[in-house]
Amino acid sequence: MSQPRVSAAGSLAALALPSKYVANSLQWSGAFDPNNPDQDGSVAFFYLLEKLPAWTVGIVLVMVVSLSTAAFDSFQSAMVSTASNDLFRNKLNIWWVRGAGKLDLIVNCSLLV
Repeated sequence: MSQPRVSAAGSLAALALPSKYVANSLQWSGAFDPNNPDQDGSVAFFYLLEKLPAWTVGIVLVMVVSLSTAAFDSFQSAMVSTASNDLFRNKLNIWWVRGAGKLDLIVNCSLLV
């Protein structure tokens, strides 16, 4: 029998999944008191960040920016692939589809602001 190999994605998932339970740390850290009506539960994560050292907040900010950039890149890639394959049946040059996707994002983002 061969040994099971651990992929890079599996290793990253094993490191990232415990972060799902960070919300539990709000309870024992004392940063958020659910019985206090003056504290809003929707900003409990920021109460926790307030109590952490600066280097930890820096790491959290880098991770947040990295994850949001990756999510936006995945969305943009999916949008261009769908337009190219489903709408144009790969008959249109991919650069035209990417340009239209960028134009669509620019128009939508400017309307949001």
